[in-house]
Amino acid sequence: MNTKSIRFAPWQHVSLRWLAWWRRQSPNQQDRLAMLGPLIAVLLFLGAIALAFAFLRYEEIGREKESVRRDIEYAQQRLRLRLMERQEQLLRLARNVADGEFNVRQFQSESTMLMGQYPELFSLNWMDDHRKLRASVIQDGSTVSLQRLSVDLVRSRAAESAFSLARDLQQTTYSSPINRLSTGQSTLPQIQLHVPLIVQGEFKGVILAVYSLDALLRFAVPIEVTSRHAIALL
Repeated sequence: MNTKSIRFAPWQHVSLRWLAWWRRQSPNQQDRLAMLGPLIAVLLFLGAIALAFAFLRYEEIGREKESVRRDIEYAQQRLRLRLMERQEQLLRLARNVADGEFNVRQFQSESTMLMGQYPELFSLNWMDDHRKLRASVIQDGSTVSLQRLSVDLVRSRAAESAFSLARDLQQTTYSSPINRLSTGQSTLPQIQLHVPLIVQGEFKGVILAVYSLDALLRFAVPIEVTSRHAIALL
């Protein structure tokens, strides 16, 4: 037999070298090396368990994030829908005022009814084109002079900007969030909705609705969302 024709696979070369190295070791050294086998097996087993737990935790975090994302999207949709419904009611009120169908007393009566239905509305105000209040109704029924309330409603830059946009564009305009509105003993984080009063194409003022941000969170965000998460309006 011609031994020059014999060929070994690469793994066979490795196996032969390992066997040669193993035979060169003393029996004590072989025993010590043999003890490493179970230890390595245990370490590999523990590593596999740790990786499995890490993977499951990663999957759980992903599911939690997806759940939060769905809940927030649902809450935003409910909030937008609620604001759109209120806006439609205020547009109708503004048309009645602009058409001369409502006087001050009728405006106050209609506003009281609307705020009874929509607790997130803190106040409804009828303001002329010079930003002077003609009538106002407040949610809690507190009595505040028109002069004092007028100062509260127009003193912020956000309110002034929203009024100017409603006048110039003749479109319904939301203000940026306003940190506080002082009325009597209370302070109120708010957002304002300016609905323009248009008479024969001319701007004659706005119906100004003040929304309480705290009440919007309380009444517009579904209970099933607030029961699972702490919600803040940014």
